[in-house]
Amino acid sequence: MFEVGQDPAIGTRVVLVKDVENYPVIYAKAGLTGKVASINNMDDFNARWMIKLDLYHPELKDWNNELEITNEHLGDDDRIAYHPRNMVEALPPMTQERLFEALTADDATLDSASTAYQAYLDAEGLPQMSADELLHEDLTEAQRHTVSQFVRWWENADK
Repeated sequence: MFEVGQDPAIGTRVVLVKDVENYPVIYAKAGLTGKVASINNMDDFNARWMIKLDLYHPELKDWNNELEITNEHLGDDDRIAYHPRNMVEALPPMTQERLFEALTADDATLDSASTAYQAYLDAEGLPQMSADELLHEDLTEAQRHTVSQFVRWWENADK
């Protein structure tokens, strides 16, 4: 979660720490990850942040997969608890080690692996492309090793 005046930069990777319900259309469960797309703080108590989710969310297809988190429609008692800065927290950069942790987790899925891989590409400043294609690009030795490991994991998981 973020302190007042310590809002994340646009593009910061975040995770939802509370469910977000934008009645009657959208419900997003805590644990979803994405990037901060925009921040509009009207004052210390009212805000509207947009989070571009990593995984496709069918209820957000008309909004470019961006989730609005706002507290401006709430009463005074709920405004602080549901302020966007209390609904998300920053994710640490996706390092090679964290990517491998995600791939070897007992509950690893193709979706979670894909999300972890995309986060790794962002952290390394690499283009968002398939691992097979990326191996033909100019990579450091460490990046090439990591992407090769990801390809091997993907091929085994897809069987």
